[in-house]
Amino acid sequence: MSNTAKGRQLSDAEIGYALGAADFGGHQRSIAAKLKCSQNTISRVLNRFNISTFTTHPKRNGPAKNTSERDNRELKHLALKNRRSTLEDITNMSNLPVSRWTISRRLNEMGINSHVARQKPFLNDQHIADRLKWAQDHSNWTVEDWKRVVWSDECCITVGLNPCRQRVWRRKREELNPECLTVKFKGGHIGIMVWACFSYDHLSRLVIFPKGGIGSEEYITALEDALLPFIESLFPETNNGDTITVIDSNQYIFMQDNASCHTSKQSQRFFASKQIPVMDWPANSPDLNPLENLWPDFKARFHQHFTDTKSKPSSSKDAIDKYAADLQKVWEECSMDLVHSLVESMPRRVQAVLKAKGGHTKY
Repeated sequence: MSNTAKGRQLSDAEIGYALGAADFGGHQRSIAAKLKCSQNTISRVLNRFNISTFTTHPKRNGPAKNTSERDNRELKHLALKNRRSTLEDITNMSNLPVSRWTISRRLNEMGINSHVARQKPFLNDQHIADRLKWAQDHSNWTVEDWKRVVWSDECCITVGLNPCRQRVWRRKREELNPECLTVKFKGGHIGIMVWACFSYDHLSRLVIFPKGGIGSEEYITALEDALLPFIESLFPETNNGDTITVIDSNQYIFMQDNASCHTSKQSQRFFASKQIPVMDWPANSPDLNPLENLWPDFKARFHQHFTDTKSKPSSSKDAIDKYAADLQKVWEECSMDLVHSLVESMPRRVQAVLKAKGGHTKY
């Protein structure tokens, strides 16, 4: 059986070889045998190209497109007008006599692809206006200004649940191999609420709420147990024997979001009694709190720590106490380089809000 490939398109290098070989007196049949193509192919090449002028071979056009430019423009308009519609719905609405895969290719060629929608808090007109005003008020703040902010936030840790989407490299029919599986525990998840704060160079102690929910009383207890010692550690020189110097907002300012336990009258009285300056904060703005971006790293490292124990989640008191100790340890190992970069991102976050006119940002 002949190994000659008939009718195939020669590459630029092969065309150059055929032209050069023919120029040196080579026969078409021997050239075709060398390039494993038909003699007719070599004949067409020699008739079409000249060795002295050949630079590159014009590529073959792909299969004829069965949608016109006008069809493509209408498809683009249709997809951008109906962003949440399925590919099948877009195909049906287009009324074009083509498959949905052709519709997908045309949209891809125009840079329109289907992606999972990112989740962001709801913003009404008042939220947007408040975010824009906040960004305008802080547009001239430098990194040095942001370094004096004490950032705080709560977070729920689910024991045994991987916070990251898990990908594995595997071959076909390996999907059930143990090393290719993600562990799923039977029964309810164990959720532990935590609270913490940080400034540019310091981390507070992690506060654990083993019973989950946080009301005003629990929040104030957390502030007494963790925030007050944290502030004193920032300014040790303010407590000198019997003399205590009042710390004002020129030295630090406390950031919290607008959760009900934060803004309750009971919590407000606590801040006033302790003379803690609190930053005005726009509602529904987790993208402006750098601590929100530290939690994913913290969750991932705690999950790895839990996985290494090869144990099953448990709601027993001993288990909860163990989780609390492990969470504290993992928190204390947070990268300060990451903390620095998050605080240093604040001027860019403010500019992003200004650019979005108070709307959502990428953070």
